Amino acid sequence: MEFLIAYLEANFPWLVELGLMELVTKLVTEDATAEQILIEVRNSSQYKGMFPGMFDGTGQRRFNSESEYLDTVRGYRQVLQEFGVFDLNSDTPMAYAAFMERGIDPNELQKRFQIYREVERTGQDAIDAFYVYAGLDITIDDLYQAIVSPEFANELTNTYDQAVAGQTFDYETWITRATEVGLRRTTELLRDMQKRGLITGQVVNQLLNVDPNFARQMMGAIFIGGDPATDTATMGLDELMATFDYAMLASAATASGLRMPDKQRIQQLRSAGVDRAAALRSYGQYSASKERLAGMAQRIGRTFTQDEFERAVLLGEGGALSTLQEATAAEAALGRGGGGFSTQLDQSGRIVQVGRQ
Repeated sequence: MEFLIAYLEANFPWLVELGLMELVTKLVTEDATAEQILIEVRNSSQYKGMFPGMFDGTGQRRFNSESEYLDTVRGYRQVLQEFGVFDLNSDTPMAYAAFMERGIDPNELQKRFQIYREVERTGQDAIDAFYVYAGLDITIDDLYQAIVSPEFANELTNTYDQAVAGQTFDYETWITRATEVGLRRTTELLRDMQKRGLITGQVVNQLLNVDPNFARQMMGAIFIGGDPATDTATMGLDELMATFDYAMLASAATASGLRMPDKQRIQQLRSAGVDRAAALRSYGQYSASKERLAGMAQRIGRTFTQDEFERAVLLGEGGALSTLQEATAAEAALGRGGGGFSTQLDQSGRIVQVGRQ
């Protein structure tokens, strides 16, 4: 009997965890059969609490063994931890049983999280389009549901078609909604800049209090591309939003004492694949160090303006980049020779001070 108890404890640790070894020991001493022991264990409240998803609605077992069940639970937990959504307060047997009831195994759960993260990353353009073209406010959850559920996708498509068909849609409506979307995105952009320490709260407030009519005029000018009477070159919504982002970013740069990049420079930045985050970092760094950079360049007989900065750091153009590298190298040499502080250009194109030599 002692051998059997030891075997059960070693091979079925969940019996110990549930406090069922006393019951098992009692049944063994009473010469109960293995089948009787199993029935008693599975009828216990402790067992039902740990394995609530073991049986489906028809009473059929979902798993061949308790070990397989627990392995599945560990799989769920690992996926939740991988995507940063694991919550100890929600780490209950019933929470995992809900996945089982819906036929979602750990692999399927991982796939769904991957889809959701991709929708989070790329879905804002679709959300904006639903509002601008149809006046509909949808969420990331709606987009995700449309991907994983064909029925919901059809429902969302029908709702969109009905909204478009039932409205009078003209340029005024379109550009007004586009401006609302652009300003919402700008709010996020400026808050991000403030969080990174690239602009002050005062600058943020100035830009967030922009006259909506002015913002609408700027959006219209970007969309049309020039004079509405002569220029018919327009752009798609996603391209319009990206350019409006850069225009507001340029406004923030101007508020920080920099010159607003013109339309050609903005197009160059976008063509070069410079994303918003990179532009945020770069303009903030230049705003903080523009005087020092100009002085460094002057000491080697060159100039280094905002234009050179944009061409060197953001566009990677050889001539401007060479000037920046020569200036920082000369400054480093001066630092070594005179015991002063020196600067250098790091791999990401930032100006860093390497300390007293």
